Amino acid sequence: MRVLLKITVILIAVGLGASLDVGCASRAPAVDEGRAGEAAPAVDASPRAADVDPQTAVTSSDEAAPRSAAPPTLATAGAEICRIEQPVALGAGAADEIVVGFGPELGLAAFRSAPATLSMRVVAADGALVGDLMTATIVDEGRPRWVFWLDPGFVVLVMDWDWRGARVAWSALLVRPGQPPTPAVDLGLDGMDVRVARALDRRSVGLIVQAAAISRADEPGRWQTIAVAEDGSIRSTAIAVDLDDLVTRTDERWAPAELDGARGWVAVREGEEPTEGVFAGRRVATDAAAARTDADAVVASIINGAVPPPRGPGGTIFEARGEPLLVRSRGADEVGEPLLMAWRGDVVGAVAMNVSTALFWSGSRFLYAYDGPKGAMILPIDCRRPPLR
Repeated sequence: MRVLLKITVILIAVGLGASLDVGCASRAPAVDEGRAGEAAPAVDASPRAADVDPQTAVTSSDEAAPRSAAPPTLATAGAEICRIEQPVALGAGAADEIVVGFGPELGLAAFRSAPATLSMRVVAADGALVGDLMTATIVDEGRPRWVFWLDPGFVVLVMDWDWRGARVAWSALLVRPGQPPTPAVDLGLDGMDVRVARALDRRSVGLIVQAAAISRADEPGRWQTIAVAEDGSIRSTAIAVDLDDLVTRTDERWAPAELDGARGWVAVREGEEPTEGVFAGRRVATDAAAARTDADAVVASIINGAVPPPRGPGGTIFEARGEPLLVRSRGADEVGEPLLMAWRGDVVGAVAMNVSTALFWSGSRFLYAYDGPKGAMILPIDCRRPPLR
């Protein structure tokens, strides 16, 4: 017997050193949709899939769909020349410790301002700060990795990573604008890396986790659901699923997808159609899941455009200074001109030959995060096309 499965594949591009599923710390996302043809029956590789708590289950109702900033399109991000706006100082911190996630109106920037201290600022779509600086206590080596907007508030995922002690752990906290952040809650992911994460609905986040390279743990990969209740309590639920053989090569990746309204991922190999995916803790086999690019989808990222100078006397090698460039594309076509990340003639986001690649999408601006003279900074970039006259 064969089952017809509808799968919509969403390809998310995140520049700036982080990828972005809109609403998560994703970095600038683009959305592609596709349909799958007739598929093989779902393979239930999860012995506990039937025991998923209703509060962590994914529904297909439109009302349950996550609310996030609209993805970049040619109208909102396709101008020939983008305009850099006034930089915004978030506070002390380094750019590689900044993540930003947006809801439909506001976003949250989270950054490590000191050991064991997470600082947060609510930001508007244009990068303007809203309200006061908030802080929360985290583990000494904790660093924010994702921010998601859910109905109860912003959920920040924090990674505790110590290569010297071969330790990896994860925690989460809830941030409601105007209220103190909740204490961080351990997610029960010791020794695991979070490969991909996205909001599943308005109250939960889904993760695909696998054993971390630096960890001594030897656990199989699995699905993890992070659910937030109305009272702000956070619950982490593990669902066993056989997925360690799905993405194992450098030309393979997890692509966000939808199956009959449920959010998850399909395993994609370069140049091939996806054949299997994971949704709500269930591994699903499908004969075909064609991915297509939305006609207006814009993908953006930060690249290093530095060119090494010629060798000096005696073959001396001179190090080129990094040149962070914003580049955009739609499908195989370039969009607009590359834009150097600079303010009033000074390049920002470059330290020696290295550049920050942290780029986030707010719904109307790209926000470039970097370490500046005042600490953690974001540089708003307006790429909206001018209205037709």
